[in-house]
Amino acid sequence: MASPLRAAPAVLPPAHRVVAGCDPLRDDGRVYHRWLARSGIRSVLDVHPGMFHGFPGLAAVLPQACEALA
Repeated sequence: MASPLRAAPAVLPPAHRVVAGCDPLRDDGRVYHRWLARSGIRSVLDVHPGMFHGFPGLAAVLPQACEALA
């Protein structure tokens, strides 16, 4: 019930989606990005091939995480 896809697009802020290429939730991030864009909400999709769910949390040891956070 708390899915952003159930919200009225007009109340949502611009979004920057960081999606890991090997994340089981990858396709959900892409769907959300497309939905926002079609609804007129500014959205950026940043896909990181080969990365896994939660990779930005490893910025201390993973250069790709630093790139995603930048």
